[in-house]
Amino acid sequence: MVPILVELTEEKIKEAICKNFVDQCDILPKEQISAYQQDGMRWFSSSIPNPLFNRVVSTNCSEEDLPLVVNDITNYYQEKNLPFMWMTWSAVDKPHNLKKYLEENGFGSIGTMPGMALKLEELSGETTNIPGLEVEKVKTEDEFSSFNEGIERGL
Repeated sequence: MVPILVELTEEKIKEAICKNFVDQCDILPKEQISAYQQDGMRWFSSSIPNPLFNRVVSTNCSEEDLPLVVNDITNYYQEKNLPFMWMTWSAVDKPHNLKKYLEENGFGSIGTMPGMALKLEELSGETTNIPGLEVEKVKTEDEFSSFNEGIERGL
């Protein structure tokens, strides 16, 4: 988890948004989703055939190593027959030409993901109660199968 920001510059906010997202790898249910961290790279995979659950979330390698890294990780997902995405973070990626390299090598850009920040003192503290809504942690293989079915159907 990223500590609460004090320095609210655009650069620091972008770094924190990226780090928060990347740190999700550490809280994924290990029984259903495999998280990897190797040589500056972070990615995860699951049995769910959806790129949201199979993606590279952080790239930190040299420009010279990039072709091998991209090839190795692409082969990993292809061998498992899983669709995947490679997230890019222009403010923090290394090498900085990652997005361009991926596009030149067959990856298509699907847009940008919004990142938002809010000053904590502006929070009202009020919560919304939605009747009948229950949020439960996936704990068993059966629960994961039900979750997977919902994702595959786009629910």
